[in-house]
Amino acid sequence: MRENLAFAAGAYHKDVIVVETAYNWRPARESSGRVGPFPETPDGQREFLDEVARVVMSVPDNRGKGVFWWEPAVGNRGSLVSRSFFDDEGNALPVLTVFDKFTRPMPRKHSP
Repeated sequence: MRENLAFAAGAYHKDVIVVETAYNWRPARESSGRVGPFPETPDGQREFLDEVARVVMSVPDNRGKGVFWWEPAVGNRGSLVSRSFFDDEGNALPVLTVFDKFTRPMPRKHSP
């Protein structure tokens, strides 16, 4: 992903944003049996987003602009609920803390 984003930003001189990414905080009910690069746990979900954000924010020339999670409040929709930012009781999961590290302050507009 790092190489692809750097290539796209450089070749097309455009900013890049990763959209509709997600990772399970628990194994999905309809699991394929494949093992992912991070554990399917609340901390594994946080580690996944942290790594994706780090890659995006390291795109050369400050072209990496952000990450959009696929449906963070998916609710009770089968296996998709495992990709939510919230557990079964509606409590926020650790993944939400990742955004605190990568938020850039907005420039202040000066009044005339």
